[in-house]
Amino acid sequence: MENIIDFYSKYSFQYDQKIGTLDLYNDSYIDFVNFAKRKGNLLDLACGGGNVSAFIKKLMPSISITCVDLSLPMLEIAKEKLKNGNFYQSDILDIQIPIAKYDLIVCAFGLPYISNSDIYKFVSQIDKFADKETVVYISCMQGDKTGFENMSFANNDKVLVNYHTKVSIIDNFKQFNFNLLKYKEQIFPELDGSQTIDMIFNFSKSN
Repeated sequence: MENIIDFYSKYSFQYDQKIGTLDLYNDSYIDFVNFAKRKGNLLDLACGGGNVSAFIKKLMPSISITCVDLSLPMLEIAKEKLKNGNFYQSDILDIQIPIAKYDLIVCAFGLPYISNSDIYKFVSQIDKFADKETVVYISCMQGDKTGFENMSFANNDKVLVNYHTKVSIIDNFKQFNFNLLKYKEQIFPELDGSQTIDMIFNFSKSN
Protein backbone atom coordinates (compact mmCIF):
# COMPACT_ATOMS: atom_id res chain seq x y z
CA MET A 1 0.00 0.00 0.00
CA GLU A 2 1.26 3.48 -0.85
CA ASN A 3 1.32 6.12 1.85
CA ILE A 4 -1.35 8.77 1.64
CA ILE A 5 0.92 11.48 0.19
CA ASP A 6 2.32 9.26 -2.57
CA PHE A 7 -1.20 8.04 -3.31
CA TYR A 8 -2.71 11.48 -3.82
CA SER A 9 0.35 12.75 -5.63
CA LYS A 10 0.10 9.84 -8.06
CA TYR A 11 -3.62 10.33 -8.66
CA SER A 12 -3.80 14.11 -8.29
CA PHE A 13 -5.10 14.71 -11.82
CA GLN A 14 -7.70 11.92 -11.64
CA TYR A 15 -8.87 13.14 -8.24
CA ASP A 16 -9.24 16.68 -9.48
CA GLN A 17 -11.19 15.58 -12.53
CA LYS A 18 -13.59 13.20 -10.77
CA ILE A 19 -13.92 14.47 -7.21
CA GLY A 20 -12.87 18.08 -7.51
CA THR A 21 -15.65 18.83 -9.95
CA LEU A 22 -18.44 17.72 -7.61
CA ASP A 23 -20.83 20.50 -6.62
CA LEU A 24 -22.61 18.64 -3.79
CA TYR A 25 -21.06 20.84 -1.13
CA ASN A 26 -21.28 24.28 -2.75
CA ASP A 27 -24.27 25.35 -0.66
CA SER A 28 -22.35 24.52 2.50
CA TYR A 29 -19.43 26.69 1.36
CA ILE A 30 -21.84 29.57 0.80
CA ASP A 31 -23.20 29.10 4.34
CA PHE A 32 -19.63 29.04 5.65
CA VAL A 33 -18.76 32.35 4.01
CA ASN A 34 -22.00 33.93 5.16
CA PHE A 35 -21.23 33.07 8.79
CA ALA A 36 -18.00 35.08 8.71
CA LYS A 37 -18.08 38.64 10.01
CA ARG A 38 -14.64 39.29 8.53
CA LYS A 39 -13.80 38.00 5.06
CA GLY A 40 -10.32 39.25 4.29
CA ASN A 41 -8.39 36.00 4.23
CA LEU A 42 -8.84 32.23 4.03
CA LEU A 43 -6.64 29.34 5.17
CA ASP A 44 -7.35 26.13 3.22
CA LEU A 45 -5.93 23.05 5.00
CA ALA A 46 -5.42 19.80 3.07
CA CYS A 47 -6.45 21.91 0.10
CA GLY A 48 -5.92 19.24 -2.56
CA GLY A 49 -6.45 20.83 -5.95
CA GLY A 50 -7.80 24.03 -4.41
CA ASN A 51 -11.41 23.51 -5.44
CA VAL A 52 -12.94 24.91 -2.25
CA SER A 53 -10.72 27.98 -2.39
CA ALA A 54 -11.48 28.48 -6.07
CA PHE A 55 -15.21 28.38 -5.37
CA ILE A 56 -14.90 30.85 -2.50
CA LYS A 57 -12.69 33.08 -4.66
CA LYS A 58 -15.55 33.35 -7.15
CA LEU A 59 -17.83 34.51 -4.34
CA MET A 60 -15.26 36.99 -3.01
CA PRO A 61 -12.65 37.86 -5.65
CA SER A 62 -10.64 40.07 -3.31
CA ILE A 63 -10.10 37.47 -0.57
CA SER A 64 -6.49 36.48 0.19
CA ILE A 65 -5.96 32.71 0.13
CA THR A 66 -3.34 30.47 1.74
CA CYS A 67 -3.31 26.80 0.74
CA VAL A 68 -1.62 23.98 2.65
CA ASP A 69 -1.16 20.39 1.49
CA LEU A 70 1.50 17.69 1.72
CA SER A 71 1.20 16.74 -1.96
CA LEU A 72 3.21 18.96 -4.30
CA PRO A 73 1.27 17.85 -7.41
CA MET A 74 -1.97 18.83 -5.65
CA LEU A 75 -0.50 22.22 -4.76
CA GLU A 76 0.53 22.75 -8.37
CA ILE A 77 -3.07 22.13 -9.48
CA ALA A 78 -4.27 24.59 -6.84
CA LYS A 79 -1.80 27.21 -8.08
CA GLU A 80 -3.10 26.85 -11.64
CA LYS A 81 -6.67 27.44 -10.49
CA LEU A 82 -6.05 30.27 -8.06
CA LYS A 83 -3.10 32.00 -9.76
CA ASN A 84 -2.55 34.31 -6.80
CA GLY A 85 -2.12 33.09 -3.25
CA ASN A 86 0.29 31.51 -0.81
CA PHE A 87 1.03 27.80 -1.19
CA TYR A 88 2.82 25.66 1.38
CA GLN A 89 3.74 21.99 1.53
CA SER A 90 3.03 21.10 5.14
CA ASP A 91 1.33 18.56 7.41
CA ILE A 92 -1.96 19.76 8.89
CA LEU A 93 -0.95 18.11 12.18
CA ASP A 94 2.16 20.28 12.27
CA ILE A 95 1.47 23.37 10.17
CA GLN A 96 4.78 24.99 9.28
CA ILE A 97 3.75 28.29 7.72
CA PRO A 98 4.13 31.91 8.88
CA ILE A 99 1.84 32.53 11.84
CA ALA A 100 -1.08 34.79 10.96
CA LYS A 101 -4.70 35.12 11.97
CA TYR A 102 -7.34 34.12 9.45
CA ASP A 103 -10.97 35.13 9.11
CA LEU A 104 -11.96 31.81 7.57
CA ILE A 105 -10.32 28.38 7.92
CA VAL A 106 -11.48 25.37 5.92
CA CYS A 107 -10.50 21.72 5.97
CA ALA A 108 -12.77 19.87 3.55
CA PHE A 109 -12.32 16.12 3.89
CA GLY A 110 -8.83 16.26 5.35
CA LEU A 111 -9.95 14.39 8.47
CA PRO A 112 -10.42 11.00 6.75
CA TYR A 113 -6.62 10.81 6.80
CA ILE A 114 -6.30 11.69 10.49
CA SER A 115 -6.94 9.18 13.28
CA ASN A 116 -9.48 10.02 15.96
CA SER A 117 -6.67 10.24 18.51
CA ASP A 118 -5.09 13.06 16.44
CA ILE A 119 -8.19 15.27 16.28
CA TYR A 120 -7.13 17.20 19.39
CA LYS A 121 -3.72 17.89 17.83
CA PHE A 122 -5.38 18.96 14.60
CA VAL A 123 -7.63 21.47 16.39
CA SER A 124 -4.63 22.78 18.34
CA GLN A 125 -3.00 23.60 15.00
CA ILE A 126 -6.12 25.41 13.76
CA ASP A 127 -6.22 27.37 17.01
CA LYS A 128 -2.80 28.90 16.27
CA PHE A 129 -4.26 30.63 13.21
CA ALA A 130 -7.65 31.59 14.64
CA ASP A 131 -8.70 34.89 16.14
CA LYS A 132 -11.92 35.75 17.95
CA GLU A 133 -14.85 35.10 15.56
CA THR A 134 -12.75 33.16 13.06
CA VAL A 135 -15.12 30.75 11.30
CA VAL A 136 -13.98 27.18 10.66
CA TYR A 137 -15.42 24.67 8.17
CA ILE A 138 -14.80 20.95 8.71
CA SER A 139 -16.15 18.02 6.71
CA CYS A 140 -15.62 14.28 7.12
CA MET A 141 -17.46 10.96 7.02
CA GLN A 142 -19.64 9.79 9.89
CA GLY A 143 -18.73 6.56 11.63
CA ASP A 144 -16.23 4.90 13.94
CA LYS A 145 -14.31 2.64 11.58
CA THR A 146 -10.85 2.74 10.06
CA GLY A 147 -9.72 0.65 7.13
CA PHE A 148 -8.46 0.46 3.58
CA GLU A 149 -11.01 1.45 0.95
CA ASN A 150 -11.08 1.37 -2.84
CA MET A 151 -10.94 4.79 -4.48
CA SER A 152 -12.96 4.91 -7.70
CA PHE A 153 -10.91 7.79 -9.11
CA ALA A 154 -7.70 5.80 -8.57
CA ASN A 155 -8.47 2.60 -10.49
CA ASN A 156 -9.81 1.17 -7.22
CA ASP A 157 -6.43 1.34 -5.53
CA LYS A 158 -6.81 1.26 -1.76
CA VAL A 159 -6.02 3.92 0.81
CA LEU A 160 -6.44 4.01 4.59
CA VAL A 161 -9.53 6.02 5.58
CA ASN A 162 -10.75 7.13 9.01
CA TYR A 163 -14.35 7.87 9.95
CA HIS A 164 -15.26 10.15 12.87
CA THR A 165 -18.17 10.83 15.18
CA LYS A 166 -20.07 14.07 15.66
CA VAL A 167 -19.42 14.03 19.41
CA SER A 168 -15.66 13.63 18.99
CA ILE A 169 -15.34 16.54 16.56
CA ILE A 170 -17.49 18.91 18.62
CA ASP A 171 -15.84 17.98 21.94
CA ASN A 172 -12.33 18.57 20.60
CA PHE A 173 -13.25 21.97 19.18
CA LYS A 174 -14.94 22.94 22.46
CA GLN A 175 -11.66 22.41 24.28
CA PHE A 176 -10.19 25.29 22.26
CA ASN A 177 -13.22 27.58 22.72
CA PHE A 178 -14.81 26.99 19.35
CA ASN A 179 -18.61 27.12 19.37
CA LEU A 180 -20.70 25.13 16.92
CA LEU A 181 -22.58 27.43 14.53
CA LYS A 182 -24.13 24.80 12.30
CA TYR A 183 -24.06 21.05 11.81
CA LYS A 184 -25.33 19.34 8.68
CA GLU A 185 -25.43 15.77 7.43
CA GLN A 186 -25.33 15.03 3.73
CA ILE A 187 -25.71 11.73 1.91
CA PHE A 188 -22.97 10.81 -0.55
CA PRO A 189 -23.98 8.09 -3.03
CA GLU A 190 -21.15 5.61 -3.57
CA LEU A 191 -20.61 3.93 -6.95
CA ASP A 192 -21.43 0.51 -5.50
CA GLY A 193 -24.91 1.70 -4.53
CA SER A 194 -24.15 2.20 -0.86
CA GLN A 195 -24.36 5.55 0.91
CA THR A 196 -21.94 7.43 3.13
CA ILE A 197 -23.08 10.08 5.58
CA ASP A 198 -20.90 13.18 5.38
CA MET A 199 -20.78 15.53 8.35
CA ILE A 200 -20.30 19.27 7.84
CA PHE A 201 -19.43 21.55 10.78
CA ASN A 202 -19.15 25.30 11.09
CA PHE A 203 -17.44 26.60 14.23
CA SER A 204 -16.65 30.09 15.50
CA LYS A 205 -13.81 30.98 17.84
CA SER A 206 -15.27 32.55 20.98
CA ASN A 207 -12.10 34.11 22.42
